[in-house]
Amino acid sequence: MSTPPSEFSMSVQAQEFGPSSSMTGILADEHPHAEIGRWHRYRRDSASFVNITIPQLSTTDDASVPPNCTFEIDDAEQEWTWTKPFDYIFVRLMSGSFTDWDKFTKQCYKNLEPGGWLEIIDPTFPAKSDDGTLKPASPLHKWDELTVKGAATLGRPFIETDDHERRMKEAGFINITKKTFKWPSNTWPKDPKYKEIGLWTLANIERNLESISSFLLRQGLGMTHEEIVVFIANVREEMRNTKVHAYWEV
Repeated sequence: MSTPPSEFSMSVQAQEFGPSSSMTGILADEHPHAEIGRWHRYRRDSASFVNITIPQLSTTDDASVPPNCTFEIDDAEQEWTWTKPFDYIFVRLMSGSFTDWDKFTKQCYKNLEPGGWLEIIDPTFPAKSDDGTLKPASPLHKWDELTVKGAATLGRPFIETDDHERRMKEAGFINITKKTFKWPSNTWPKDPKYKEIGLWTLANIERNLESISSFLLRQGLGMTHEEIVVFIANVREEMRNTKVHAYWEV
């Protein structure tokens, strides 16, 4: 889920940007002497930092939150106001959230300690298949294309992940490393490792299809609720089809 440098076993101050609190809790639990904070994207048309101590849409079990993990509300696209720099900033699945990724990357650099680390994880759209089983006119391929188009129409494009390296260099980062992973769409791979990754990918995306794309399809492309419901049902059906050997590069 993340690949922080090995020296993070020491006391550090870390920051996460992403749509789920699970990674934050894992980082905090694995590094009890670190100070972990988190930005949370709760709407596709905004990027915000949520404090787990304030009211949320669902009840939070405070006992399950590590004591070194904190959440706050703020706007990630505005000038950051923290006075203490971070040792590690982790950005996950935030494509389609920002209007200006160059500015965001520079903000990360500005708010890191000398020698600090920035890690960005984003999938590349659309999904692909090496054997041609994912057809250009298929629901899953169209879902990728329409979601990307809707985000671009709303001014928050799904960025080209290859541009992250360029942005980081321009911001001042050095020793940049690029790693590419594959997320199969379901359990179609024969390799046990990728079969398990596909199981998690299917569970994660399938249950979030509506929340990921409904706003973009409705507000960005003008689709009706009824059209979206039918479209998502077709996408979900294809995602479950193990004869379609689709995957996303991450």
